[in-house]
Amino acid sequence: MPASSHLCCCLTAVPLHCGLTMSRLFPPDSETIKLIDQQLEHLRKIGNPAFAISPLLSREQLSALTETAFWASLRSEEGRPTRLFIVIADPGKLSGTTIFAQHVPYDEGHIVKLAQAVASDDSLIVSVINGELRIVGFCRGRSSPGLDAITLEISDVGSIRVGVGPYKAFAVLDGRTDTSVEGTSISFAAQIQKALKKKLPSDDMLETQAAWRECLLIATLARHVLTAHHGGAILIVPDDHGSHLASLNPFEYRLDSTDSRIPDAVRRELRISQKQAEAIQKVFESSLPDEIKTAVSEATMNRPWYIDQDLRSVAALANVDGAVVITERLQVIGFGAKIVFAGSDSPSICLFRAKPGLQPVENSPLNSVGGMRHQSAARFVAMHPECVAIVISQDGSVSLISWSEELKSVAVVRNAEWWL
Repeated sequence: MPASSHLCCCLTAVPLHCGLTMSRLFPPDSETIKLIDQQLEHLRKIGNPAFAISPLLSREQLSALTETAFWASLRSEEGRPTRLFIVIADPGKLSGTTIFAQHVPYDEGHIVKLAQAVASDDSLIVSVINGELRIVGFCRGRSSPGLDAITLEISDVGSIRVGVGPYKAFAVLDGRTDTSVEGTSISFAAQIQKALKKKLPSDDMLETQAAWRECLLIATLARHVLTAHHGGAILIVPDDHGSHLASLNPFEYRLDSTDSRIPDAVRRELRISQKQAEAIQKVFESSLPDEIKTAVSEATMNRPWYIDQDLRSVAALANVDGAVVITERLQVIGFGAKIVFAGSDSPSICLFRAKPGLQPVENSPLNSVGGMRHQSAARFVAMHPECVAIVISQDGSVSLISWSEELKSVAVVRNAEWWL
């Protein structure tokens, strides 16, 4: 395999049942496995409650966990690639589970087959049974508290993202340049807020929550485009008028009026949640019997979340050649927009990688950013510093492009998919 050709000098040989030997990319004594193990131990020591859900894993089991997932990522089932989210947990401590009558061995073959049966937003559950890693069933969703445990995501061919507690991804493994990321599930949203200089008003709690929720939803939108494996570009602009729109020509599918369904739904949901909380408080302060209080509380919990359906619809617009154009409030202006720019001067570019601290990698020429989609987005941001671009490549890489007033340069964060 191509990935192993870069590691022939540092692989560890392990015995196989057939008497042959095989080299591991992620042996128990590798720096990557040690780092994951140390982070697990740290979270247990500080009393992270999520780790009552995850079993204790030895370095040997961590090695087997990642090794098996990596080789499964290189295989396909009837031409369909293996992409899967795995949570390592005691299924009895998770909600929304579907458990097999008989546990399944945790091996490449079963992972490849089951990847086709697990919905893109759901998870495969792996547990330790009698000291062995076993596949025990499915779990709905990826965002329940129980998934703040150990997770693996087969995100692309030859690429594994390991999540440790709140850090998703904690490490990105490809067998060549294994990288510690230590990004939390809100890192992308935080970078979006910073890039947009989006204020969270302290005097209006509902609007503060709405503004932050919009940053989270922009991150979710980028993830939906990413998981479609088509690629695309998202331009985030201040509003639906101004000089930035003059730089989009042709703008083939500009909407007649701006679509505000998503920001309107965010605020509607927040108002409903606020009223529900106030109503429940009054119920619990009343003299009603406890069983009625409990029934009222349960009846108002777990309301369906419909906004994600609208996000998926917007993500599908990226399948058309050209950029999807939205405001920072997630109002949709249109799609199929092409960037036009005057002159031949190249903007100043500063490259970063999606790691803690976001230290600049280098000042670089425009062509180092990527292909024409990346270069056009960088030029657009240089012309309109109030705008932000997210560029998703077909190969699964994501770049976050914004203007840095401090550096007087276009800042390009590479590998932003590690945060998604």
